[in-house]
Amino acid sequence: MSHPYYNKLIAAAFALLSFYANAQDVIPTKGREFWVGFMQNYANEPQQESLDIFITSDQSTNGIVEIPQLGWSTNFTVTANQTTTVTVPNSLAEHYSSEIVESKGVRIATADTVSVFAINFNAYSADGTKVLPVPSLGTDYRISSYPGQFYGSELVVVATEDDTEIEISPTSNTAGGNIAGQPFTVQLNRGES
Repeated sequence: MSHPYYNKLIAAAFALLSFYANAQDVIPTKGREFWVGFMQNYANEPQQESLDIFITSDQSTNGIVEIPQLGWSTNFTVTANQTTTVTVPNSLAEHYSSEIVESKGVRIATADTVSVFAINFNAYSADGTKVLPVPSLGTDYRISSYPGQFYGSELVVVATEDDTEIEISPTSNTAGGNIAGQPFTVQLNRGES
């Protein structure tokens, strides 16, 4: 038979563990809506380059990969515990310019929960990323970078909703003429990058 004191102690322990689990700020990596952008691949061999999105799930589902601002889309299906690859056209999704608002945001939307990875692959150069679902995105980011011998560091931002204001605080002068240490803002609408 349980004692009321023990019941209260167990309830307090669960409450404490629940608080502790929430305090860990675990960011879910599975979801139903994702946005990604592809930066320029500097291997300069477009015939060998591929912009691929890998979608996997523990249950069978379907969805769409689209570049809504440009009207491109393709449907896909995922078989449980397998990976589906969707190739996005380089000419539509890859960013070749600096500090210019474009409409190259790629959206992945699914009927059920999936994980998404993306890679810009070339024979001698590849860039890959784990894509976070929209609910896991934050509002404050720090970009790790380094001075390149031939090319500078770069980043791409894709807006998931209209009227998104991005403030960028560069630590060095930018290719677009922004000065180190002077924050500047960029206005983006959903799907713009």
